[in-house]
Amino acid sequence: MESTYDYTELVDTLIEVVKTTTGLVLIESNSAGKQPDYSFWFYSFTSPYIPITNDVVNGEVFECVISLTNHSLSSLESLNYATLLHKKLREFDSRMAFYDKNITVVSTGKIGKRDSLISIEYERTTGFDLRLRIKDQFKETIPNMENIEI
Repeated sequence: MESTYDYTELVDTLIEVVKTTTGLVLIESNSAGKQPDYSFWFYSFTSPYIPITNDVVNGEVFECVISLTNHSLSSLESLNYATLLHKKLREFDSRMAFYDKNITVVSTGKIGKRDSLISIEYERTTGFDLRLRIKDQFKETIPNMENIEI
């Protein structure tokens, strides 16, 4: 079976960088299971595949956008965590953690408040989008020509 890019490696690297940088847990947005104690991070792929070229299949380079959102009970705590991670993702060490996995940090979007009303109180959230460039390991199967008759 031919293989394509495994997003698990990307997510595992992101989880590691978030944990090392902020000390908090990163989980998938809208996933089943118990929610961790505050504060924590959610991620979601807003654009999992953005082609850069249309004619390259073997070892294609493409981009993706991941939304990162900090959830907290305090608006200021959420803003502080988001600002910290935003800055750390632009530092050399974090970029190298991704680069070692053939992932390039292209940009970190603007930080924005994303509060949501839960029943009768607000959950304080702050986040930003992370744009990454990835090299796919997909290899096209090209049949060999054994004999050519002229």
